[in-house]
Amino acid sequence: MQDNTITELIQTLLDKNHGQMLVSALCKNMTLKQKLGIKSKDNSEIKRKKIEAVTGDNFMFQQKGKSVYILIPFDPSQKVLDLLPLMPEEIVRALHFTQKENVVAIINSLLEEGKAIIKFTPNMKPIVYKADIQRIERKAYTEGYTQEEFRRAFDSLSQGGRAIAVPIYQLRRALGWPREEFDAMLKDLRDKEIITLRKGDFSLMTQDEANDSFIDENGFRRGAVTWDVR
Repeated sequence: MQDNTITELIQTLLDKNHGQMLVSALCKNMTLKQKLGIKSKDNSEIKRKKIEAVTGDNFMFQQKGKSVYILIPFDPSQKVLDLLPLMPEEIVRALHFTQKENVVAIINSLLEEGKAIIKFTPNMKPIVYKADIQRIERKAYTEGYTQEEFRRAFDSLSQGGRAIAVPIYQLRRALGWPREEFDAMLKDLRDKEIITLRKGDFSLMTQDEANDSFIDENGFRRGAVTWDVR
């Protein structure tokens, strides 16, 4: 029998973890553990069945090795578009539950439908962009997305300037702007030498955090930003 309160709780927990979690990690939530009657001896498969019994088909489950993940259902094509720009191998890593040949088919389909384009860096590395990236690059950013708002978000994350650099993924998420607008602002401030884009430490980031960083025109991923004009 489905239980909407459990479904809503799982949805909330997944939303906080970019739409996916290990079933074992999800079931550490005490409220969920009590409602589902999870026991310490239950393995991931038993936990999965208990979740499915009360949530129906509201969630997806994927196995990777011995680990079982629970995911919010998603459209792979739309997820790729939401993540762009990325290099093809980064798209494969982002959709790590999808077979590589299926990811290639998704990219080719987006290209054929005119929803995506491929541009090459000077060292011949391909980067997949949304098809409207050229329109975005011809302008800086649209009205309503201001440098002042960008600076306020930066200052809040840099603790008033005490932090040397702010991770780009944190800044992107704090603002919540459309990806194209955020990237356009980042490029504009960089070109005006107001900010400097730094490599950052990707070893400390999750894959989702790395995806929310920034790829420059030469195909280099930038993970942090410093504000140079005070």
